[in-house]
Formats: sequence, structure tokens, C-alpha cells
Amino acid sequence: MSELKQAEARGYSKGYTAGKRRMGKQISAAQLQVKRDAFWNRAFLAAIPFAMTQNTWKFGKNPINTLEERMSFASRVADAAMKRFK
Repeated sequence: MSELKQAEARGYSKGYTAGKRRMGKQISAAQLQVKRDAFWNRAFLAAIPFAMTQNTWKFGKNPINTLEERMSFASRVADAAMKRFK
């Protein structure tokens, strides 16, 4: 095989390897996002029963009374859990 053909083969091989590595990183990033989303969903669903039973908790000076406030509270709990996600 001539030097030119060998150089072309090496260049193709390096480009192919770099492309596969790049795709692997993109897939890994997508998989990580799916895992993060699933974790947040589980944390949110786990926090709902807790949020529904809280009668004395407050956001600032306002007590948590409505369903929307309770869901917001569960969302905040899930957000706090996400900060601990690794």
C-alpha cells in the first residue's frame, strides 16, 4: 500500500474514532438527562403526600393552603433533592 493510501486510512480511522467518541458523549448526556428527569419525577411524587399533610408550614408569611401551593411545595422539595443528585 502506498504512503498516500496509508495516510488516508489513518485519517479515516481517526475521524471515525472521533465521531464515535462524540456520539458516545452525546448519548451519555442524553441518558444523564433522562435519569435526572426520572429522579426529579420520583422525588416530586414522593413529596406530594408530605406536602398534602402540612398544615402549619408557610411560604414566607403565607400558610400553605391551596392545592397549587401544596404542589409548588412538593416541586420545591424535588428541586432540593435534585441538588443532591449525583
